[in-house]
Amino acid sequence: MNIRLIVLAQCVTLLTSIEAFAQKSDIYPDFEIKLTESLSQSKLRKPVSAFLGKHVSVTEEIAPNCETQYGEFKFRVNEKGTVDSLVVSGNLKPLVVKEISANIWASSGRWKFNHLKEGIKSYWFTYPFYQFIGLESSGCFIRGNASQTNLRLNYDVLLRLPYNSKGLLKMKDGYLIEPGSTEPYEIK
Repeated sequence: MNIRLIVLAQCVTLLTSIEAFAQKSDIYPDFEIKLTESLSQSKLRKPVSAFLGKHVSVTEEIAPNCETQYGEFKFRVNEKGTVDSLVVSGNLKPLVVKEISANIWASSGRWKFNHLKEGIKSYWFTYPFYQFIGLESSGCFIRGNASQTNLRLNYDVLLRLPYNSKGLLKMKDGYLIEPGSTEPYEIK
């Protein structure tokens, strides 16, 4: 048998088993999306990331220093599905933090926990968010900034993790949400 077919078959089997494990419904909360939201949702983002990152865009005011920006939003959802705590870190501009934070608070009531572990009354979620600058077309010069390169690599790795259909990945201390990002800002 052709070695390529064997390797391909093994890769498909491995990815299928990872996907099946990642989507086990008994360890993941549900996140309700309204029909109108699902119809207008981008196919590039999974539901939770699309909801939390909606209405966030890059403008000239947000990207004046030609720097990629990053923020990490950690929030806690209690057993009733209500967001009760939010912690933000990173270098995102206040306007972007305000928009994403408002979306996180608005997600209260959409979280449904079917199987809470005994003694656990809440879960933590982490939502990484990136704002990239299009260096070639934004008027920013290419300077080989290591931190921008590292953020891009980090983002690409996070996108390849085996999230479930809603965009969640079970971690030891909570859930990682598929990262959000904006399109690069371009001066016209």
